[in-house]
Amino acid sequence: MNSNKLAEQLVENIRKICRDNHISIMQMESDLGFSAGLISRWSKTKTCPSFDKIVDIMDYLNITYDDLMGNVSMSGETNLGKSTDEANDNKILTQLEKGSSNGTLTWEKAGEDMPFEAEANVIFPHMLAYNMHRCYYVLYGRGWFFMSVQYNEDTTDVLITVNMLPSAGMNVKRLEYSEEFALKLLRIVDEEIFNFINRDMTDKMKEEFLNEEF
Repeated sequence: MNSNKLAEQLVENIRKICRDNHISIMQMESDLGFSAGLISRWSKTKTCPSFDKIVDIMDYLNITYDDLMGNVSMSGETNLGKSTDEANDNKILTQLEKGSSNGTLTWEKAGEDMPFEAEANVIFPHMLAYNMHRCYYVLYGRGWFFMSVQYNEDTTDVLITVNMLPSAGMNVKRLEYSEEFALKLLRIVDEEIFNFINRDMTDKMKEEFLNEEF
């Protein structure tokens, strides 16, 4: 889903939720400190809101992220649809893995400042489902690859995404890959985080195994 359709669908979801719960959008905008008519303008101008405004709306309506987004895809499809050329994606990922392994690609851990612009929900899909978020990026040509790692400290649940941004101002593309590949690349990029996540996974498997009745 492109950004135009995404903004329209998001606004429609907000309107429906407010209508079903007899909530005035105008009053909600006022209570949240939004300018009057801001939500409607998102649809008219085809502009997606910042993630902090999405969180404000969720808190106000007392709903979850999934409730608010409904049919809207906020993972790898925010700026560009899923890859239509899986073979090409696999080739890119193979080169990315080799370059990272032999040191020709050096990944940086992202801090508050990012060398490129991307919406928070693109970098960290399903953001509210995890309490730990890490992002790494590597420059290539005039663009970047960036990888996000999201996990919960008290579970073995982890989500790793790899994205490509060809150059500044262009659309982000999420690459398709297996979970095994994602973990392999994470081990190359940040062995410490990999070991932490992998140790938790191993401990969980041991615990489940020992609790089995034979």
